[in-house]
Amino acid sequence: MENIKYKNILLKFYVLLLEKLDPNEVSAQLLTTGVLTPGDIEKVEEKPSQRGKSEVLLMILATKGPRAYEEFVKALENNHSFLACQLLKEGAYSVKCSSIFL
Repeated sequence: MENIKYKNILLKFYVLLLEKLDPNEVSAQLLTTGVLTPGDIEKVEEKPSQRGKSEVLLMILATKGPRAYEEFVKALENNHSFLACQLLKEGAYSVKCSSIFL
């Protein structure tokens, strides 16, 4: 996926992600996959609110490239399947989302 496309998807769903995302769960998963560094996690954790943490996380992801975006979507599939489905439908993936999400 080219850089512009995933950034546009993140931008399109920015408000929804800020409202629904649990940045702690997603950050931990992204750390284990090597997308985020311990320094990135520190930047996210510095913010006192969940929304602030989500903002920092999304800004970091926007700079990490397409692989980071793909790993982010995979992380969302575990506990935020509705969000993952929305992003997948928007992207160039041929993934079937459950009919309850459509």
